[in-house]
Amino acid sequence: MPVRVLTKSENAILNLLHPFQRVPMERFMREQEEIIGRLRHERESRQLGSVYHYTRDQAALNGICGGGLWLSDYIGDLNDKREINHGVDVGLNVLRLACEELPLTERLQVFRMAINKKVARGLSHYFAAYVLSCSVDRDSPFMWKRYGVQGRGYCMEFESTVLDQAFTRYTRANRMEACGSYEVIYDDVRLRSIMTEYVRNALAAVVAIGDFPHMRDAATIALNEIATNLLFAIIFTALYFKDPSTEPALNWQAEHEYRFLVMTLADNRLPGIQYRYTEDGRRIPYYVFDWNSHPHALNSVLIGPLKDETEGRQIVGTALECSGLSVPILKSTVGL
Repeated sequence: MPVRVLTKSENAILNLLHPFQRVPMERFMREQEEIIGRLRHERESRQLGSVYHYTRDQAALNGICGGGLWLSDYIGDLNDKREINHGVDVGLNVLRLACEELPLTERLQVFRMAINKKVARGLSHYFAAYVLSCSVDRDSPFMWKRYGVQGRGYCMEFESTVLDQAFTRYTRANRMEACGSYEVIYDDVRLRSIMTEYVRNALAAVVAIGDFPHMRDAATIALNEIATNLLFAIIFTALYFKDPSTEPALNWQAEHEYRFLVMTLADNRLPGIQYRYTEDGRRIPYYVFDWNSHPHALNSVLIGPLKDETEGRQIVGTALECSGLSVPILKSTVGL
């Protein structure tokens, strides 16, 4: 993996430090990026076959066939905030336990206060994430019930490698850098292991910064930077994981999600953002992923098991024809 080039702000912080402090600080930045890079490479280089996007109604079907797959606001549009908070909570718990094992020095106190202050502001203060969710499960009773209007909706079958290519073209055209597509992980042991790597790396830097009374202000800036970088890594990694619980209210593992992600800083609104309003009046941002640059990504459309087949075929056929697409129209065979 190529050595990451540090940003201007990171180099500016390094220049404020005592020469003995720069080495551990730079090592922390590079090693954290390597941990993130390994996770991204491992997930995004996996080869899958088909992925499935379950949708609710005719309007959504028409939009998808016309090239529009929505990347929804992952924070504001979540019905259950535990979906993202689970991974973040695991990371923060790993950090808390690791800090308790260290002597309570002044620099450790400054670092912990910085982390706690940032966490109290809330995740949306630091980043925005936009997600398109698919499943690797074809004709899934669970997915029909949760996302397919109790079996009266539709399921779009896409070839994952081709849809990935379309997504790469879309994100590059819109200058979206922190993005990717991957199969979500449902494994708390793996999650905790990665979070432990981040925490050990960060605390090694905190300890190595040392106590230089005449450089206290610069050291405080460095400790705040470590806190910011660590929190970003924890949040970013949490987006790759979901709670593996099989409790009915938390059974995300049954979704077998394949996710398309765009992540930005909270104030970095990329070109093409649109808005919709919820029933309770909230304004929710989203992006429209135009996948029609690769029209052969679509393999088939499945009509829900409880949808009238004749009506469903007519609706799907019209949507495909209007979009210039021609793929098999199939009927679900599962029982609900």
